[in-house]
Amino acid sequence: MDINSLHEHNREAYQKVMQHFNEGHQKSCVVHATGTGKSYIIGAVAAHFNKILVVAPNNYVIAQVQSTVSRDDIDYITYMQLMADADNKRTSAVGYDLIVFDE
Repeated sequence: MDINSLHEHNREAYQKVMQHFNEGHQKSCVVHATGTGKSYIIGAVAAHFNKILVVAPNNYVIAQVQSTVSRDDIDYITYMQLMADADNKRTSAVGYDLIVFDE
């Protein structure tokens, strides 16, 4: 994803996230209002990682991220499925280079 195509507020958030990661931190958070383009930030950050998991509240949000990010190699799961996996002692969120918790 071309970061120059991001709106200014999303480009600034992307740059801060990447700076944070480049400083050695492993966690980052972007807090923007609904509908401001967080999916585009996910796409821009994801371009720097190989194995990616996006966790979202429902399939509608997953579909929104999928249509924005346009990568077939990203795994998606809902919070409910993640909790069910944990209850069943499955480890569905292991081995990823980047895990995104959306909304």
